[in-house]
Amino acid sequence: MKKQSLTKEFFVNFNNTINLFFYNFFAKKVNKLNKESIDIEKDIKNKTNKENVAIAVNNLYMSYTKKGNPTIKNCTFNIHEGDFHIFIGQNGAGKSTIIRMLIGLNDDFSGQILISGVDSKEKNARESMIFVPDKPIFPSEFTTFDYLFLSCNEDIRKNKELLTIKIDEYLKEFDILEVRDKNPNFLSSGQKQKVLIIKILINKPKIIILDEPTSNLDSITRIQFLNKLKELSKNEEVTIFISTHILDEIKKYATAATFIDKGEIKWNGKIKNEDILEIHNKIYNIK
Repeated sequence: MKKQSLTKEFFVNFNNTINLFFYNFFAKKVNKLNKESIDIEKDIKNKTNKENVAIAVNNLYMSYTKKGNPTIKNCTFNIHEGDFHIFIGQNGAGKSTIIRMLIGLNDDFSGQILISGVDSKEKNARESMIFVPDKPIFPSEFTTFDYLFLSCNEDIRKNKELLTIKIDEYLKEFDILEVRDKNPNFLSSGQKQKVLIIKILINKPKIIILDEPTSNLDSITRIQFLNKLKELSKNEEVTIFISTHILDEIKKYATAATFIDKGEIKWNGKIKNEDILEIHNKIYNIK
């Protein structure tokens, strides 16, 4: 009986030893994998920062349906600090879908977006970013002045008197002082874009994302708008990322470009103005 008890105790101790061995073995493996994953993420962030990348898009996939083909397929590209970067693609190519990801309106994707080295899904990722849509909609209860004043962060609003003077000066500079106390929703397309430019100038963001912003503007206002963006890029090192499917006027402003077709990135990098049309025609089979 005593022998059986000792034998049973031996096997219990043996099993406990084996279980402990395998627990420690696999725990070390898991910790190693976690450490490697963290190191890889740090390497990506460090590399992004060293290369002065404002936005890094890595292996984006997205589909509107679970069983359907992906709308965005393995998209990878960089947007460098201070570039006037044009995002080119035909209607339905995926430009607006990717922009919605960049500005935080769509987080349902796989892959990663880093904004100044910060993951786009973190709360503070877009503190230095402003988005300009093609058809801006303003709060219905605001005047133009109210909108510009309240769009500023708390630090800027602390000096109310100075901010008021600055807003009025910009409204005068852009020849829209008469709309100061009007609802901006009832302004012309050109006046609305001027309001957004003033918002940018007051807030001084590091990154500006624009989705077809000149599509509803007349030719004179388009040129004024693009010239101001170019000035911000060149003199203030503001990163401009602007989507378009029209090259005629915008190509002369570009320092970098990304071409997309059917949800896939076809070309990305620094570019010379004279090369844009050739690359465009080659990608989209235009002869």
